[in-house]
Amino acid sequence: MFEFEILTNAIIHSTIKTTVIDPSISGPLIGAIIGSTFTWILAHGTEFYRFTKKKKGIYVILNSEVENNISNLKIFEIYHPVKKSYTIRDEWTINDFQNFYKTLNDFPILRHDNWDKFIDTVPEIFTQYEISKIIECNSKLDKLSDLARFLSNYEIEDSLNQDNLDLKELRFDDYLKITENYRTFEKNFNDLLRDLNTIKDIFSEKGKKLIFSLDYDLLLIMFIEIIGIIGFAILLKFL
Repeated sequence: MFEFEILTNAIIHSTIKTTVIDPSISGPLIGAIIGSTFTWILAHGTEFYRFTKKKKGIYVILNSEVENNISNLKIFEIYHPVKKSYTIRDEWTINDFQNFYKTLNDFPILRHDNWDKFIDTVPEIFTQYEISKIIECNSKLDKLSDLARFLSNYEIEDSLNQDNLDLKELRFDDYLKITENYRTFEKNFNDLLRDLNTIKDIFSEKGKKLIFSLDYDLLLIMFIEIIGIIGFAILLKFL
């Protein structure tokens, strides 16, 4: 941009001198200046449009990744409900715990691979605050996945693992000990699902802005092209 301004000023300065010396060549020079100006604006506008279009494509991929994670968690909960820990004491037996942990073999694969892949372009799409929230959510996603993998192979201590023993029959210390991992899983599961929905809202707002920006850039390019054509037509008429 700076180099273009220097070149334009130089041409204008030269044109002024030339006009004094020979007015017959000032017209073509002015035409060249106008033409180069419109060409530069159009080229940079087109390049900006292409970059915005690329950002929208990356946004669509990242948004799809978030939506898939939400969908997978909700589907899992349909088949394997994560009950609230304060209700299970009156409902579950120790055997129910062990069975639930076994269902974690079916826990969905939660991903943020595309986020990692496009991390260099992410600052062009999201604000620093939005990026920090998404990274924090991805960290919770990894944490829950690791916990699910661990609990899927977890065995309750033999001393406490009595089939069909109601939790309410246990001493409170034993109850807390047995339910500790489950309570951690429940909290992490609900926190992640809540955060993913928050991230989805961020993506939704960002998508609206990208669509507007893309449409605006396209209209601007079309406007420049029309003005350029009209300008050249007027210029040719007077040269």
